[in-house]
Amino acid sequence: MKIEKPFIELLKNGKITAVQPEQKGLIGDFTQNELNQWLTSADVPEGSVEESELDTFSYLTSDSLGVSIPVAHAVGDHAEYEIRFAQIPDGIKQNKELWQELNPVVDQSATVVNGGELDTDQFNIDEQQSFETSFEGWGHVKFVSTVGMIEEARGNYFFLLDEQGYILYSFPEFYGNNWSGEDGLAAVAFKDVNKDGLKDVIIIAYVDAGAGPSLIEPFPIAGIYFQKKNKTFTTLPTLDQALNDQAHNQTVKDVIQYVSKQRININ
Repeated sequence: MKIEKPFIELLKNGKITAVQPEQKGLIGDFTQNELNQWLTSADVPEGSVEESELDTFSYLTSDSLGVSIPVAHAVGDHAEYEIRFAQIPDGIKQNKELWQELNPVVDQSATVVNGGELDTDQFNIDEQQSFETSFEGWGHVKFVSTVGMIEEARGNYFFLLDEQGYILYSFPEFYGNNWSGEDGLAAVAFKDVNKDGLKDVIIIAYVDAGAGPSLIEPFPIAGIYFQKKNKTFTTLPTLDQALNDQAHNQTVKDVIQYVSKQRININ
């Protein structure tokens, strides 16, 4: 990482998770200069003089960068914080070869985000179809349904937000966005559809065929986001097309009954 102001601000602005929840607020007590000194001097050779003086380390998990920094003895001696790879902007990454090895952890079918706040000028939140929930790969999150408000992003878009309201994950584009008009969401459901132990997301939206002479009554379009072992979500466009072509898209029960008869392996 480039240990510069953008990365320090990323840490201090709450884009990280404390391994021990009670230590969550401690990082806010440190100045940028203190954090810069510790992180710049992290991971010095074992047994060196610098090691005994600074005692700061980093580590990698399957999907996150972790840092361990010294804190007062009364609050645990050390505090560990982790930030997901998907939340780290490319501009502050170094060692491209290493990041290329880590990239498979991120599902390239989804939009990689930098952990910022949801742009409500671009996406209008549908509060009736947004829910507090939990996923095996993410823990407790808020699933947010939105409608794109600009010409380049018409349709329905979905996000996972953390408790501070920052984006953790941006879902791949919804199958229903292939139609020109959106007429509201009919249902959002969380269910392990393919019985792999990971909760999936079922979406049913009403769309129309456009405007003018081609306009017809809104009709339902269903789509499924399957959770993968690497915590990301993916779609199966041929499956989405089949369940809609065969009109198994009226209710969540219709979708589940159809998909339960299919052989699905997304990992």
